[in-house]
Amino acid sequence: MFINLTPHEVTIRKVDGSEVTYPPAGPVARVQETKEEIAVVDGVPFVRVRYGQVEGLPRPMDGAYLMVSTLIRQALPERQDLVSPGDSIRNEDGLIVGCRALYSNG
Repeated sequence: MFINLTPHEVTIRKVDGSEVTYPPAGPVARVQETKEEIAVVDGVPFVRVRYGQVEGLPRPMDGAYLMVSTLIRQALPERQDLVSPGDSIRNEDGLIVGCRALYSNG
């Protein structure tokens, strides 16, 4: 079972060519972030971003994989139940419309 904890639908193209779409199931898992302006170069701010605690992520559930952002999955390498969309499928305008795989910590 897949539970989508991202703020958008995730469409996956399976190996047989069929597609399945998972709507957001909430709550949206997020990473706390702190921003600090460290310089301005030619009028462009340079900002240092630091990431903190993950919020809105339930405990592991038997038989469930939680779809989250790559940032969240990488922040918690010990969580074998976290997956994130990978191998993007883009339309003719270059927009991501799906993926061909789920990336995993396992």
